[in-house]
Amino acid sequence: MFNRLRSKLGPAGLIVAIGALVLAVAGGAIAASGALTGKQKKEVTKIAKKYAGKPGPAGPAGPAGPAGPAGANGKDGANGTNGAPGTNGKSVVVAGSAAGCANGGISIEVEGSGSKKAICNGQTGFTEKLPPGKTETGAWAFNSPLEKELIPISFTIPLDAPLAYEDAHYIDADGKEVTALGSGRVDSTDCLGTAAAPTANPGHLCVYAADEPAFATLIFFPAGTPDFGEFGAHVSGARVFMGGMPGWNPTIENNEAKPLPQNIAFGTWAVTAPE
Repeated sequence: MFNRLRSKLGPAGLIVAIGALVLAVAGGAIAASGALTGKQKKEVTKIAKKYAGKPGPAGPAGPAGPAGPAGANGKDGANGTNGAPGTNGKSVVVAGSAAGCANGGISIEVEGSGSKKAICNGQTGFTEKLPPGKTETGAWAFNSPLEKELIPISFTIPLDAPLAYEDAHYIDADGKEVTALGSGRVDSTDCLGTAAAPTANPGHLCVYAADEPAFATLIFFPAGTPDFGEFGAHVSGARVFMGGMPGWNPTIENNEAKPLPQNIAFGTWAVTAPE
C-alpha cells in the first residue's frame, strides 16, 4: 500500500500526505501554527479529509457541573388599572307578618322582587304533650313496714290520652311480667328493657323492679282515682299497688320496743307515647 501511494503521489506528495495524516491526528496543531502556506493548508486539509477515519462513538456524559449562583430578582411589574365600580345591591325589607307559621314570624322581600319569604319563629323548649313515639323515663322506690303500699309514678311530660289496663305492665326483679293481680309471671312482649335500661313499646307503660319483697303483687290504676274501679295509667302518671306482704305490729317486750321489719322495693319506669 505504501509503494502504491508513493508511485501515485511522488516523494513530495507522499510527504505531504503523511503530514496531513499527522495533522488530522494531532488536531491540526501544525496547520494552526502557520508553518504551511495557504495552498499547502488546503492540500493538507483535502488529503486529511480523504484519508481520515470515521468518527468514533460519542463518549459517556461527564458529571454534572455545580449549580450556578442565583440570578438577581427581576423588577416589580407595573400596577394594574382599577376595575369599574360595581352596581348597588338590592335591599331586603320586612314585608309584614308571615302566614302559616305555627309560632308566628315575619316575611321578608328583596326590594323590587315582588317575592316574599316567610321566617318562622322556632318552637320553644316547653312541650305540652309527649310527642308520638317518644319515650320518657323515671325511677321509683319505697321503704315501709306496711303490708300494702301505693307507689306514685309521675310523667314529666303528660300523655295525650290515658293508657288502658292492658297497656300498663310491671316487670319483676327476675325480668318476668306480673299478670293481673299478681296471678302469674310471663315473658313480656311490650317491655323489653331492664331496670338498668328501661324501655317501653309505643302506647305502653313499663315499670321495672330492681329489687322487691318476696310475693309482691302490683296493679295499676290512674292517678287521682280513689278506688280500684279503673286500671291503667292517667295522662299525668299512675299509682302502683304493692301488696301480699305480711305486716308486723310494733310490740313492747321487757320494756323494750322491737324493731319493725321493712318492706323495700325500687326500680325504674318508661312510658312511650302511641305512634
